Amino acid sequence: MTVGDGMETKFIKVRVNASGKRIIGIITIPPPHFRVSDYLNSHDDFLRIKQEKTEIVVAKDAISYLEALKEGEDTGSRPRSGQFHQVTVTLKHQAGTLRGEFFVPEDSTLKTSLNKVRRFVNLREVKFVSSPEHYGFLAVGKQEIIMIQETTGQG
Repeated sequence: MTVGDGMETKFIKVRVNASGKRIIGIITIPPPHFRVSDYLNSHDDFLRIKQEKTEIVVAKDAISYLEALKEGEDTGSRPRSGQFHQVTVTLKHQAGTLRGEFFVPEDSTLKTSLNKVRRFVNLREVKFVSSPEHYGFLAVGKQEIIMIQETTGQG
C-alpha cells in the first residue's frame, strides 16, 4: 500500500514473546516508520498483531522480545558510523541468557546508547545460551533486562 508522498505501509511477519506467551502474526508498520525497531520504539503503547482469524493487541511493555522475520531496509535511522559490540543479556522471566551484537554509534559508549529513551534494545545475530535458537534480529524489551555485559570472543 502506498501513501500520498510515496511512503509505503509495510506488513511484517513477527514472533513475539509477551510475558512467556508466544504469538506469531503480521504487524503493520505505518509511515513514517521504515523498520520494525523504529515502530516498536514509537510512542504507541500497544502493538496490533493480525493472525489468520483474529487480531491481538499486546501492550509493548509486556513484550519480552520480538523477532522480525523480515526487517525493513535501513533508511538512515541508525548513525552511519560506529560499531557493533558483543553483549550478553540476562533477562528477568526467561530461562538463561542471550548473546548478540548491539550497535554503538561513533563518539558514544555502550551505557550512553543503552540509556537512550527507547523501550527496546535492538540486537542482531542473537543466540540463546542454553538453546539452539538463533535470531538474525531481536528487539528485547528493556523492562525484561536485568543486566547487559559487554563480551569479547564468545559465540
